[in-house]
Amino acid sequence: MSHLFTNRKETEMSEYTVTVKFAPPGTTYVDPKTGKIGTSSVGHVWLEARESGQKELFSAGWSPGRDKKIAGKDNLSLTDWNDYKEDNGHYIHSITVKITKEQFERLQAYPKLAATGKIAGFRSTEAPQNGFLGLGGIDYPGKPPRNHDTHYNVFTNSCIDFAGQGLAHIGLAGKSFDGNPLLMPDKQIEDFLEQMAKHSRSDISVRFEGKTHILKDGENLEKFWDKVAPNRHDVPYYMQNEPQPAQETLYAHNAPDQEKPLQTAEEYNPFLAYLENNPVTAEDAERFMQSVQDYDNELREQEMMMAMQQSRGRGMSM
Repeated sequence: MSHLFTNRKETEMSEYTVTVKFAPPGTTYVDPKTGKIGTSSVGHVWLEARESGQKELFSAGWSPGRDKKIAGKDNLSLTDWNDYKEDNGHYIHSITVKITKEQFERLQAYPKLAATGKIAGFRSTEAPQNGFLGLGGIDYPGKPPRNHDTHYNVFTNSCIDFAGQGLAHIGLAGKSFDGNPLLMPDKQIEDFLEQMAKHSRSDISVRFEGKTHILKDGENLEKFWDKVAPNRHDVPYYMQNEPQPAQETLYAHNAPDQEKPLQTAEEYNPFLAYLENNPVTAEDAERFMQSVQDYDNELREQEMMMAMQQSRGRGMSM
């Protein structure tokens, strides 16, 4: 009888955590099937979760997969925790927060739901065609058949979207949260932390540039980042990573077996590399540019509101 009571007590005392990890461009990537060592050209975002006292680790991310004609499960990457290797020049940032057992179980079910089109915010239901961009439009020769509504998509169904919607699925982010559409994977940490701080009621552990910091529950985020990375905005986000050496072989994100040597690193643009062999329709381009414009307008409105609030504050102090 006491043995049963002890087991129940240990179960009740179990703690659960979820971690979002952000790997920068240039991070070492080991192909789990071939063992081939390469580098991630654009970086990666994925989710991990743990139950205290258990060796087994939950890990799930979203990748281009190995066959662009197969959507869904082929895009799931379940060993990211072991495939991406941190070194002194490429720190993997992370955010960790406590969750409930219910949230832990919901997260474990999330990958299968996302891969089978059952997460409303992960891929627009208005455009079920599964081409590389997945935005619909006219057909082109070789375009995959319309038999699935989930596929990797650099703009709408990327690893960032997958991680953001995973947090939303367990209540740690807003329902429509899928990261910042204009930033690379490793530059998403501020947006993700903002959501997680807003939707959790506990301290959060932030691993940034090789050091661990604690964001206290209710602590001001701006002041937190001013302490952790005071110079983070001195250089535009897209210029903050050091360029990779020229003449180096650069790889497609999460798929080093699809290597494509380029003349110089300066000529390399990951998005253009993706699109080079994946035709884009005029409708695709128009929708993407509209999403960028909408986001830009939203930022401008926020800046105006902040300026007005600051102006009112100065007026009141006078």
